[in-house]
Parts: sequence; C-alpha cells; structure tokens
Amino acid sequence: MSEFNFQIHFKYLLNNSNLFDEKFEDELLPIIKNLQHFIEANFTNIEKENSVIVENSILEKLSIGGQLPYQFLREPVLFLRLKDDIKNLVSKNGCDLKNLENNSDEQLVYLYWYCRVICIHLSFFTQNLFMYENEEMELLQNFFKGNTALINILLQELDDLELNEKLQQMYYLESCKVSILLQNEHLYAAECLKKYSALSKIDYVLTGCQTQRTKYQTNFHNNLIILAESAKDQILLEDDFFNNKKDSAVENLKLNHDTLLDRPVYTKQENVEEITDEISNLPDYNNNFLKTVLASSEIPERLAALDYNKQPRLSFFDEVHFLLRLEAIKVSSPAKDPLVEQELMAVIERLTSNIENCNSLIFTYTLWERSLIETNKAKTIERALLQMEQLINDLQDAAFQFDSQFFYLLAPKPTWTLQSQLAEKYMELGVVKSAMEIYRRLHMINELALCHCAVGEEDEGLKLLEARLAENPNEYRSMSIIGDIKQDPSYWEKAWNKGHYVNAKISLAKYTYYKLSKPEEAIEHFKECNILRQSFDNIYLYGCLAIQSEKWEDAKQAFQKCVQLDETNLKSWSNLGAALIELEMYEQAYAAFSKAVSLTHGSNKLSNNNWQVVQNLMILSLRLNKWSDVLNCYTKLLESQNLIDLEIIQELFEQLTIEKNSQLYQNQLIEFFEKILPTKISSVQGFEITNVYKILSRYELLQKRPWNALNYAEISFRHVLNNVALTTDKTVFLKAMDELRDLLSSYENLGPMDGRIEGSLVCKNWKYKCKMTIKLLMGKCGNYWSNEAEWDELLELRNEF
Repeated sequence: MSEFNFQIHFKYLLNNSNLFDEKFEDELLPIIKNLQHFIEANFTNIEKENSVIVENSILEKLSIGGQLPYQFLREPVLFLRLKDDIKNLVSKNGCDLKNLENNSDEQLVYLYWYCRVICIHLSFFTQNLFMYENEEMELLQNFFKGNTALINILLQELDDLELNEKLQQMYYLESCKVSILLQNEHLYAAECLKKYSALSKIDYVLTGCQTQRTKYQTNFHNNLIILAESAKDQILLEDDFFNNKKDSAVENLKLNHDTLLDRPVYTKQENVEEITDEISNLPDYNNNFLKTVLASSEIPERLAALDYNKQPRLSFFDEVHFLLRLEAIKVSSPAKDPLVEQELMAVIERLTSNIENCNSLIFTYTLWERSLIETNKAKTIERALLQMEQLINDLQDAAFQFDSQFFYLLAPKPTWTLQSQLAEKYMELGVVKSAMEIYRRLHMINELALCHCAVGEEDEGLKLLEARLAENPNEYRSMSIIGDIKQDPSYWEKAWNKGHYVNAKISLAKYTYYKLSKPEEAIEHFKECNILRQSFDNIYLYGCLAIQSEKWEDAKQAFQKCVQLDETNLKSWSNLGAALIELEMYEQAYAAFSKAVSLTHGSNKLSNNNWQVVQNLMILSLRLNKWSDVLNCYTKLLESQNLIDLEIIQELFEQLTIEKNSQLYQNQLIEFFEKILPTKISSVQGFEITNVYKILSRYELLQKRPWNALNYAEISFRHVLNNVALTTDKTVFLKAMDELRDLLSSYENLGPMDGRIEGSLVCKNWKYKCKMTIKLLMGKCGNYWSNEAEWDELLELRNEF
C-alpha cells in the first residue's frame, strides 16, 4: 500500500472520474471505487435488466428507524460491505466522531467519505425518515454544517490554491444539501450558501422584467427573472478539473410544448414597482435564499449590462448552488404559493437558458423540478406530466447515461423516487389507476394500500398490508398503517416495541389524546419518540398538549423548535410567548409576542383569530413599561376591534406628562388623543365611553383648550341622556345624575374662561345652559323617577340656577 496521498484524495473528493485509471492504491481507494460502482448501478448508469427483490435479512440490515429500504435496490450486499469497510477504516484510524475538530486532515478524509456513504443510505427509503436515535445522523449533520474550522483542518497541507478553493466550495454545497435532506435548512443552509457565494464570486439578483411565453402572445407580461454571471476564472478552473464535453444525454431531455416557447422572451423593465404592486396581495413569507432588488437602479452594473435573452454560461458549481437554493426555498416556504412558484421558475429558467455545455445530471434535476411546479398550473399540467414520464423513460433507456461528476453535491434521486413522485401527482389529480399501477410495478405495497384506502377500499388495502406483513414480519410501516386503518393501538405498540418505528408511536400518542382524552399520557408517548426531531405538525401538537397540561418547560421547547422550522407561523410565536410568561421569562416572552405581532399583516388586517396576540403583547408591554409598544398595540386593537380599555387609556394619558419621553413617542401620543381615539369612540356604546370622554376632556385642559374640554363633557352627558334604558333602569338614571353634576361643574368652571377667539368666553351664557340641561333631564325622567331621592336633588339644582 502507498502512503496517504492528499493531492489525489482531494481530487477523489471532487469526484473526478479520470483519476481512477492512475496506478495508485491505498486502503480507502477500493471503498471509493465500490461506492462509485454502486452509484452507477442505482442512480446514474442503471443496468436495464429486471431487478430482483432484496432478501428480508438484507433489508433488515439496511433499515433505519424501523423503516425498510426500497425492495429492488441493486447490489445491496456491496453497499453493506463498503459501509462496513469505511466504518472499520474510521475506527482503525482513531477518528473522533464526537469532537470533529480533534481529527487530523487524514482522519477527516475518512470521515468525509463515511458521511457521504450515510447520505446515500438515506436515499434508499420511499418516505422521509423520522429517526428515533441515530448516531450516524448526528455525525452527518455535525460534519456537514458549514464548519469553516473543519474544512481548514482538512485542507491545511494543501498548497494548490485553486484546488483548495474548489474543495471549500464543494464542502459548503454539500453542507447545504445535507441540511436540506435532514430538514435543518433553517439552521445551516443560508449561511453555507452565503459562504459558497463569497468563494465562487458569483453575482446574481432576482428582479423583474416583462416576458412573452407563448408563440401567440403579442403583449409582454410582468414576470421575475434571475440575472446571474459566474466568475470567468471559476469556469476556466472547472474546465481543467472536470470533463467539459458536450453532453449528448441533454439532447434527449428536451421536451417542449407545441404552444409554449422553448424559452421565454424577456425585455427589460425600467422599474419593477409595477410587479410588486401586482403581487402585493399574495401571501407573505420570509425568503432568506434569494437576493432580490425591486428597482432597476439597484441592479449591479455588471448584471444590468447582461442580455436578458442570452445570459452567459454558469459554472457547474454555480448551477448546483442555484438548484440547492431552489430546494431550500421549496422546503421552507408555503406549498403552492404563487409568488414562491414564480421565484422557483425564475431559477429554473436561468438554469435551462444555456443547454450548450450543460451537465446531464444537473439538467435532468432542473427539468424534473420544472415539471413538479408546472403540474400545479392548468395550462402546463399536461406538458409537465408528459415530461415527467419522458424523463423516467429516458433513465430506463439503455442508450442514456448520466455524467455523474456532481452527484455528491445534489440530493440523490434514484429512479424509484422519481416514479413515486409521479404517482403522487397522479393521486393529487385523481388519476388513481395510473398511480396504483406505478406503485404495483415498484412493489411499494404500503403506498398501494394507501391508494386503496383513499378511494374507500379499506378492505383491499388491509389485505395487501397483511400479505406484506406475512411476507416480512419486520415491515413495521405496514404494521403501523394497519393500526391507522383499524384504530387498533396494539399494532402501533408492536411496531414501536419491536422496530422503534416512530410513526407508530406518534399515532399512539394522537390516539391517546383524541380518543382516550389523556393529554399527559400522550405527552409521554411523544417524548419517547424524540418528538422534537419530527415534523412541524407533530411538534406543534405536542406543544399544545404541554400547554393544556401546564407543562410549561415542555411547551417552551416545543414551540422554540416550531419557530425554528417555520419562523412565519404566528400561532407558534404566540404559544411560545404564553409558555415563557408562565416561566416568568418576560423579556423573552416580549420578543416572541413582538415577532407574532409582526406577522399579523398590519392593523387593518387583524382577524378574529389573532387580535388576542396583539392584546397579549400590549399587556406584557404594560408590565415591562414599554410604553411605545403599549400605544402601538392598543391603536391596532382600537382600530380593528373597537376595544375600549380604560386602564390603558388612563396609563397613556398619564404618559403625556412625563418629560423623558422621546419626541416621536410624544407626537404619537398626541395623535392618539386628538385623532385616533375621538374618531373610534364616536360610534361605540356603553357606560365606559363616558369615562373616555372625561379623559379626553382632561387632555384638552392639559393642552389649554377649555372649549374642547367643555364639548367633551357635553358629549358625555348626551351619551347617557340618549340611552333608551334611562326611563326603565335606575342604574342609567343614577349615571345620568353623575354626568349632570360633572357637566354643571364644567359649565361653572370652564364657561367664564377665555374662549377660542380673542376677547370671547368659552360659554358666555353658562348659567342658562345649566338651567336648560337640568330641565332636559327632568323632562325625560319626571314620569319615572320623581319618587327617588335624586329627584329632590334635581329640584334643588333647578332652584339654584
């Protein structure tokens, strides 16, 4: 065996297939060659003969988290052997799997290949993996999380600066890919793409333009476009590292609609504000994965000079980087969102704009993503389904071969995964027979049984599942699905106890809560299956159960995870704030409620479901003396819900006299008391309104406007005087007496003051006004309350004036 040759192994990491002909051998190279052979057999250059069902014992060895891999996997024994070999090599060389930065550069090379093997292993399964506890998954995420210190250790002895730079780019792209695969894109993907872009010097923006899409369109329509240009030195560098010959496989992949153009025709638009106006009513979401500019003046000069219809060729790594951005946007954004789909199509159209010098693997992935998006649109669904079928047929054509140089940079897509996605699309469209045919051909019994259940054929679905279970007793997914259909907990318990199949434990937890009404027991089931590693919906349910059971620490952890997975979910932020309040973590609760309020789309759009979120922030802000937030929140509630809160209004009034207020806040208070509050309360009924008018009257006195203060006193009195219950409800009559006393006092004190016009009084005939006000109340109540003690008081007041 030769000593470890870093130069050659670094090129192996780049997957340069030309190197395998060199006369070089060490203990790692046979593993790399076997892995390459396995990839060709299952992913790229697939042999076309009929596949053989893998033995149950082999499937069991390849299972993860109680799930069995695809049954027609090719050469599974080879994979098991090479995985054992790389694990032994890692162990033999003393690699530290916990503290990765403690490893040498040679040890990190072994770990790099070990993590790649783990990543390929994840692609053997027909549904997303929900791991119970898996050290390999922890290693995979810890290794591929964009750790700059780690890649620096790996490349510390590499003097070739160009190769060093390309390996760093490769590492950040693979880190992004792994984060997406493990559904942790919110943690690492954006930062990894940012580091890659800095290294590759790619320049790009998402902006607006006008587009003509069909042969028969005469007008251009507003659309989004990606303007991008790779650094020329990166293209030349890749031409040296990789095979750059015209890929004949790409020619077989072009499938165009007879109406839609091969590629859109673009024209520049001087200002993109028109486009943003069109999409202003679309759902809001936070996109951290595309750099966007709204005006042509903001586009970098280098990109503004590009021909929109003939943009320059991108480097292969830059194309992969755009595909990873696309995947990250898909998994972190609302499904079928119109704006998201426009952005995704802009990425795809940039990748398909240069067919020359295109890599077949990248181009195929791009066409597949385009087809998935187009199945959501009535005008393109036919072409999309045809193209999906054509792509699958091309992969099964003996003449078709992938150029797999960039295989490790993208999520593995075996043909059975593509066919399964096509079947899912057929199910969405109601083409059930076609979906069943695909599942039957792929021997995906669980999916086939679910199809039968979806069309009301539960008995047929149960027969298939029971037959599958008889064929392989360790098919825990089938066992769990039977439990779902029969609502029989014994199946879930068996699937969990024997195979640690997480979905079974989740189903058991939901059954315990919904059917047995035992939330605390359901929480324990969720905890046992490590719920915080699961899907958003399940974590959210766990958090709600924790709140119901007053387990505030559990609720906090659940909703912290929820907002990591979806930072645009208003209810998750609100529930997190509620849990933090109970834990007396008021500042953190304030931050959570503030984020929730920022997602309510403005004061005019508060719905009946989320106005309480604003109220919670208002109350918490009052507790923390954050008066600016109190004012903003109460203004939103007043304008949307007509909510009258005397305590808040009184506290805000008292804030007017505090000298340390900022000028901005003071101006907001003045606007509130002079414009917002008087306008909103004019149409509100109830006794509490009279107290609001009193506060407004005091405000006007504070501003030295006694005529307005007297006006509010009169309005307050009339509000009670016109109450229909004045003659039937003594409480209303007593309230009217209180208002009368206050009004008479106001006339007496404010009437003689200087009025608005120089030389005038606020109310010159204030004594006459007092007398008429008393008579007005007596005239309304004389036949109803003349026997009350308050009536004698009215007589005395009348005589007094």
